Amino acid sequence: MPASLYWVSKCWRAIPRTVPLIGTNGARGAADVIRFLLSGARAVELASVVLSNGPEVFTHILAELQTYGERKQIARMVDIVGKAADAALPYGALPAVSRSAYPWDRYLTEPKGE
Repeated sequence: MPASLYWVSKCWRAIPRTVPLIGTNGARGAADVIRFLLSGARAVELASVVLSNGPEVFTHILAELQTYGERKQIARMVDIVGKAADAALPYGALPAVSRSAYPWDRYLTEPKGE
């Protein structure tokens, strides 16, 4: 699912907002649906979880989504679509990490004094 979320976010940033994206591949519950929505999906496919748990899973997922919305004071789930994708920095904008040494350096460098 992480790869799917990555590609939904990437598409969200690249295409017009009028083009609806559908999150597929790996959503198994309300938390996954929320992740897809935050990444830019306007709909989420839940085929595998329905096949493995039956259609009553929709009742549970919808209840969890409602609880999440109430807890976060979100009136409509469409209001969170793309929020995480919009907030994420592109790779080139990430700050460089300054480290004095990497864990593997001890295997690559010559010992001092030899």
